[in-house]
Amino acid sequence: MYCSNLGDVVLPDSVISLDSTAFSQSGITSLTIGKNVKEISSYGFNDYTKLESIQVDENNLYFSSKDGVLFNKNKTELICYPRYKGGSYTIPNGVINIAGAAFEYCDYLTEIIIPDSVETIGGGAFYYCYNLGNIKLGTGLKRVERAAFDNCYSIANVHFSGTQEQWNEIDVSVLTNLFFTDMVHISADSDGNGYCDECGYPVVHAHSYISVITPPTCTAEGYTTYNCSCGDSYISDYIVATGHSYGDDGICKDCDDYNAEADKSNESDPGKNCSHICHKTGFMGFIWKVLLFIFKLFKISPVCDCGVAHY
Repeated sequence: MYCSNLGDVVLPDSVISLDSTAFSQSGITSLTIGKNVKEISSYGFNDYTKLESIQVDENNLYFSSKDGVLFNKNKTELICYPRYKGGSYTIPNGVINIAGAAFEYCDYLTEIIIPDSVETIGGGAFYYCYNLGNIKLGTGLKRVERAAFDNCYSIANVHFSGTQEQWNEIDVSVLTNLFFTDMVHISADSDGNGYCDECGYPVVHAHSYISVITPPTCTAEGYTTYNCSCGDSYISDYIVATGHSYGDDGICKDCDDYNAEADKSNESDPGKNCSHICHKTGFMGFIWKVLLFIFKLFKISPVCDCGVAHY
């Protein structure tokens, strides 16, 4: 379709499949994908030269969008960055895969910041991004596929936030590896701290956690706190509460809690801990003896609440 002034396009709910070349070279600036679209075919939207935003109906079960960028439903894969959208872009944390050709021909993109969650950069992902000057790569990166950054002639610096050892473990295609050789800046120590020795650019901190174990108690669960030197921390590895462990005296061995039902010491002397008058001494004990004498005159055998019978 060659409609140079098409502008905004909203796909109706009747559309279930979209060929990404459907509006090729049409001048479309905004595309809204309906709730029933479940398939987007072809390879990218690189001919949408004026496209600034892609929106997705929130009820769509297969795709989603954020800030005008197209993702799969749960936002673990970035599918397409609009070609006319420019400046610096930070990929949301949680994205695992950058699809092939996702940023292809994005002439106005100047900087890309890739979080630690991203593991794969697909083939041709940033192909022909003419003005892309700076790339920041997170420590989670495992694979950079063929031609991912081919023909990006403005790249001046590639900043990797991890260590040299982590960089060496990344599976990089031959062409991409040669492309990165002279421009990758790595200066992080084993804890991920530091600044690039060549350009002075701050290296993104890679967390290094020290674990502190809080053991469970009788009534509270245990857990492990992971603390990083930068102040970041999180809690995980929960352990269920142990519960009380009562001795024969009814006292918990771990927290001194008392449970009368577990107290076996009263079995030999049921009235030991009873507070009724029949177990008192002194003046109250004397009163009880008088009352007991009267009970006997009337042949009454009183029984205390604690179980002790008086005859």
